[in-house]
Amino acid sequence: MSKRGTRMLGVVGFAAIIGFAAGALAQDLKKTHIKTIGSATYLYQYKAAELPFWGKTIPEKSGGMVTAELLPYDTVGLKGNEILRLLKIGAFEFANGGLIIVARDDPALEGADLAGTVLTADTLRKTLDAYRPVIERVMREKWNSKLLLLGPNPPQVFWCNKKISGVADFKGLKIRVFGTTLADFVKGAGATAVTMPSSQVVQAMQRNLIDCAVTGTSNGNSAKWPEVTSHLYPAYAGWAPQFWAANLDAWNRLDPKVQAFLTEQLKDLEKEIWRIGTLGAEQGVNCSVGQGECTMPGLKKYKMTLVPISKKDEAAIRDIVSNHVVPAWAKRCGKACVEEWNRTIGAVIGVKAPM
Repeated sequence: MSKRGTRMLGVVGFAAIIGFAAGALAQDLKKTHIKTIGSATYLYQYKAAELPFWGKTIPEKSGGMVTAELLPYDTVGLKGNEILRLLKIGAFEFANGGLIIVARDDPALEGADLAGTVLTADTLRKTLDAYRPVIERVMREKWNSKLLLLGPNPPQVFWCNKKISGVADFKGLKIRVFGTTLADFVKGAGATAVTMPSSQVVQAMQRNLIDCAVTGTSNGNSAKWPEVTSHLYPAYAGWAPQFWAANLDAWNRLDPKVQAFLTEQLKDLEKEIWRIGTLGAEQGVNCSVGQGECTMPGLKKYKMTLVPISKKDEAAIRDIVSNHVVPAWAKRCGKACVEEWNRTIGAVIGVKAPM
């Protein structure tokens, strides 16, 4: 037999082994159907990662033994802040949620992303890795939930419908936020914090009910915020980390082999969410201001004004974080919580919260 023929047999044999292994895995899995709540329909992540993961990847890799019904939270009348409460009582089996949004019910979770404290994706990965055991324990003990996945949204920035030149111009403005730590930041800048769902921002801007709003760099673009805003201020006010969790009772009812299968597959979804979050950090800005590379599907080019962050702004933001954001959170969370944060995230970023 020729060398080429031998190589081809090797390739075919390897493929056969892989196919046999996949088939064996599928035979080992118990027939399972999962009902899960996803993120919002307008988000790039929902279309590019969540839909194919639950609708295609899971069924295919399980040989059809594990299937899922995915419902985006904005189509079932949810605001997002109730996700953990509903997971706790078993209203959902699996759900995606935002840590800062659900943290209104639990300041310990809020500690994962205090506004203005983490300025790069690399640092965020380190802080979330350090704090992950805390999040896992809090979800398990307080919310009857099992943490399955943890990743970023694109960085949270300021979208304004009037001319601003820096953080000093926030004074007196009304700024939409979606979490208490963001409200602390905005108040520290002399503005009024207005809490509302992302879906209401465009109408609120059109009616001049708010002057600016905070959301992710690519999320704002895909939600068409540049159509009602003129100035983009890219000071990173946070990353709005997201999670996927399961009701603990529902998880424990799953066959152990199905648990192992889902745990392994969710690692790939987590990687994809990190990729989307970091890619959106740059391209979300590029597309919204119409400069630089803008190739991320789902984003559109606009011509917003990009407001540079001056050295004076950097100093002002550090002051807001030190004197408003971190101390306000420390009071909400308590001594034991603060001690844990100082040993984990605080140690990574070199910040010590007061006790």
